[in-house]
Amino acid sequence: MKNSTKELIYTLLDILDVLKRSNYILSGNSNAINEAKSELFALINDGNKLSYNVIHELIGTIPAILIDKNKFPSNGDIVKFAEMTLNIKVPYWEKKKREEIIGRIVYVIAEEKPKELSKFIIPWEEFNSIKLSESKKDKVVKNFVDTWLEFFENYNKQ
Repeated sequence: MKNSTKELIYTLLDILDVLKRSNYILSGNSNAINEAKSELFALINDGNKLSYNVIHELIGTIPAILIDKNKFPSNGDIVKFAEMTLNIKVPYWEKKKREEIIGRIVYVIAEEKPKELSKFIIPWEEFNSIKLSESKKDKVVKNFVDTWLEFFENYNKQ
């Protein structure tokens, strides 16, 4: 978790304390406030740890994404994506079918530790939240892989 995010969460916790002490929030909501505070503290304590549910979700979505020939027109695009963002090597990919390459990637993801995958998942979720209309502002149309890799590189520089 970025330090700026942690600082913002601490600020929110302080605001909740001030509101609770000043009786601004009705006493009936104090349980909700305490639950929210507990969840915010849990976010801070967990840092970038991901649950295995996230890995299973990723295993379920990655094949559907990689199968899309509009996003990944060639096997080389899939391998480029896997190597540069997931740090997954696909040996002898030139001689393999698309399905074998995707299967290799899914297998490695299943074996990864959640913390390692957070380096991919967090920027991936942010990338997918960008509105399509915003990405159409560029006059130069890039393919999906190049657009993602540019975003991923800029995200990691932050």
